[in-house]
Amino acid sequence: MNKNKIAILTSILGIVGLSVLFGLKASAATSTQSIIIPMYKYPSKNAPLWEAIYKHGSTKIPYTIVNPNNGPADPLDASYQKAMTELSNRGFNKVGYVAQTYQNRDIKELAKDIDTWFKIAPDTKAIFIDEMASGTPAQRCYVANTYNYIKVKYPGTLVIQNPGIYLQDEEIGKYADIFTTAETDVEKYLDKDSNRWKNISNFEKDSKNSKKIYHIVYGIRSEAEQQKVLELSRERNAGFIYFTSKTSNYYRDPSDNFDKLIESMNLPATQPEVGTPVELPEGCEDVFNLKVKNKKDPENKPTQPSENKPVEPTKPADPKDLKDPKTPKNPNNAEAKKTDSKVEAPNTGSRKSTKDFSILIAAGIAALPIILTWIIRHKI
Repeated sequence: MNKNKIAILTSILGIVGLSVLFGLKASAATSTQSIIIPMYKYPSKNAPLWEAIYKHGSTKIPYTIVNPNNGPADPLDASYQKAMTELSNRGFNKVGYVAQTYQNRDIKELAKDIDTWFKIAPDTKAIFIDEMASGTPAQRCYVANTYNYIKVKYPGTLVIQNPGIYLQDEEIGKYADIFTTAETDVEKYLDKDSNRWKNISNFEKDSKNSKKIYHIVYGIRSEAEQQKVLELSRERNAGFIYFTSKTSNYYRDPSDNFDKLIESMNLPATQPEVGTPVELPEGCEDVFNLKVKNKKDPENKPTQPSENKPVEPTKPADPKDLKDPKTPKNPNNAEAKKTDSKVEAPNTGSRKSTKDFSILIAAGIAALPIILTWIIRHKI
């Protein structure tokens, strides 16, 4: 083979190697994605939103956030009882909605709502805790106590917190399995020059956290725009998503582009990691007296929280009067909110080592032209 042919070959190898290398770099975004859908519509007969999820099934829509009465309702009326049974029979993971009012609600009242979910739907897989603020030590303590309450009393339950925006206090990241770090309209989501997307938090940048990040985008105007949002959500490391065309009452009816969204779910499903109790931040009151310590303390075992007093039955919402949950103004300028879920944690160790090995191979291919050129010039 003459020198010209060798030069051409090495150039081709260099291009291939660099392409692979940069391709691997680009793939740092999430490689898995799943849908969590807020279901805030009363399950009347043939209700479009409920029929839409039944049509596509639990494989495509693994998690459904249910909200009978701005939280649970006890007892459930006949329509909700039937709907909850149907979700279970069809394999959907039920996520129970509760609201913490930016940590201004009495935490023991919030705990009663959580208990009610497991009373009316014992197979509840996750709790979606709406309206989360992050920024002060007191807010962090509230979130941490809530997380441990669920993890100790209902082991294996997924905890979803909804700040609706990035975590202003990243230390809070250990006290939920999933955070809704974006709940916003499409124009703001697509605006890459906004401060929100110029200053992405370290929590969101960490590729390991894709399974902890959930994005909701509303007001999407076309299938083409939805595709842009989908691609951007993957670049932004969102392992969980929900998009809708609706500009109000976002969670009461299916999006105009709902079928297309389901078809676009072409990545492997995101498998969230179900966490365990975590020691409270320093200085926090142990509200439920759980005595959770870090694993380094072998003598510690969390205790079960004391039983709450029986929850007073709440009158189920009249279907005609049922409204979307109110969204109080977020003191941290977070946008709207709603979500939740649960599943076994995947083994990601082999994926990481394979990826690292692939990067080494690509780098070697990219360097090959330099090595061969040096050999030719020195006539080795």
